[in-house]
Amino acid sequence: MRPEGHVAVVAGGASGIGFETAEALAKQGAKGTMFDINADTCRTDAAWVGAIALVCDVESVGEALAATVGSFNILRFVAAEMVRPEAGAEGERGIIINTASIAACEGQVGKSAYAAPASI
Repeated sequence: MRPEGHVAVVAGGASGIGFETAEALAKQGAKGTMFDINADTCRTDAAWVGAIALVCDVESVGEALAATVGSFNILRFVAAEMVRPEAGAEGERGIIINTASIAACEGQVGKSAYAAPASI
């Protein structure tokens, strides 16, 4: 699928794999929204890749709702919107990338906050 002209939503997009994903999608023409808890980095990185920055902790339902989406429902809402437009030439409607980590299975001392969302 070609991301050009499609909307991309990247949770945790201000650093690491999330940022690399957002940047790669932007380079291929996707229009993006970046969710991240780190306000300064989220705004700076979103501007860098031409995305919209939504600062919130996607692990916190209250914060995520305040940013207009429910934390656990982000992918569901995105998928529901992807079925609306006509499919592209190759039958595509959008891209969902859900990245996980081995930390969900093999916890590390002092890394519980990192490992918890990886296990969802």
